[in-house]
Order: sequence, then structure tokens, then C-alpha cells
Amino acid sequence: MSDLGAQMNEMGARARAAASILAYASSDAKTKALLFAADAMIAATDHIVAENAKDLDFGREKGLTEAMMDRLMLDAGRIAAMAEGLRTIAGQHDPVGEVIAQWDQPSGLHIRRVRTPLGVIGVIYESRPNVTADAGALCLKSGNAVILRGGSESLHSAAAIHACLVQGINRPCDCLILFMPHSLRSWTPVAWAAWWKQSMMVCESSVVGNMRPSGSV
Repeated sequence: MSDLGAQMNEMGARARAAASILAYASSDAKTKALLFAADAMIAATDHIVAENAKDLDFGREKGLTEAMMDRLMLDAGRIAAMAEGLRTIAGQHDPVGEVIAQWDQPSGLHIRRVRTPLGVIGVIYESRPNVTADAGALCLKSGNAVILRGGSESLHSAAAIHACLVQGINRPCDCLILFMPHSLRSWTPVAWAAWWKQSMMVCESSVVGNMRPSGSV
């Protein structure tokens, strides 16, 4: 197995182990984690803006379009909106354990259809830093571990936002993994193809329950 394949499998195994714990987390615990993460994001506004400036410099060097640069840019207002998004998700109904149908069989057996977490979700998205917060929060609220892989242009911004989510959980946990190594920006098309192949193999091995691409990679 290649080093990349071993790394992907190792991340998947860690996330799977965390998912088995997160699936039983109380609604109150998940809500508090998201609210703490929102507070951490506001407190880290200056740091996030500084990290985002590094990504903007890279974007200019790379020749990103004005529209792409706007999607990448973060300021205090956008960070406050991300934090408010976390609070909104925290206040949503917890779907885990909800009974969506039930019936009795002629034999007397009572059957219930209950919402349960998928386990581990992989999310691939373009260089929109806010997706790191949105996808991470939605997965946490629904009791799923997540492996996040954003566009390389948002490398520093995504890491700063991810750190706030982890701070909200307030304990060592692999339920929110960000896979954005610094080497990401130097990957060739061949390297991207190899990564995608390994990602699909991890899915097929049942380590990751769902891989969701969002936008371009």
C-alpha cells in the first residue's frame, strides 16, 4: 500500500472509532460543543483574519479570479456570520434517535424505523473557508464523524476554523479531521488522481460511510 493509502486508511480508522462514541453523545453535549466553538471563533477573529491573509497572498500569486478571491476572503463580519451559523445549527432539532415510522406485525412484533448516524462522512469542497465550519457543525450535530478536505487555496483559513471547532469539543477527538497537508498546494494532477482513488478505496472498505464532493476540488 502507498504512503497515501496508509494515511487515508489510518485517518478513516481513527474517525470510525470516534464515530462509535459520538453516535451516543447527548444532544445537550453536542449543542454545548457547537456553542463553545462559536464563541471560540469570535475570540479567534484576529487570528483567523491573519491566517486568511496568507491564503489571499497565495491566491494573488496563483492568479485567482476576483470572484474566487471574494469567496476566499474572510473579515470580522464573515467570521461573525460563521459563528452565528454554528449557533443556528446548535439550536436545531437533534435528528438522532427520532422515530420516523413504527408498526406492528401480525405476529405481534413491534418495529420502529429510527434515525441513526451514518458513521463517517468525507466532505470535499472548494476554497470556501466557511464550508469547514458548516460541514463540520452539521456532521457533529447529526452524530457523524467527518473528514474534511477543502481547496488548497484556503489551507491556513480552514486550519484556523477547524481549530475553533476542536476547541468547542474540548477534548482530544478524531470526530473532526481536517486533511489539508501543506504539500497539498504542490500536488500534480497525478497526485490528485491517486488521492481520489485512495479516497474511493477507503469508502469501499466501509471505513467512510459517505463521500460528499461539493464544488470543485
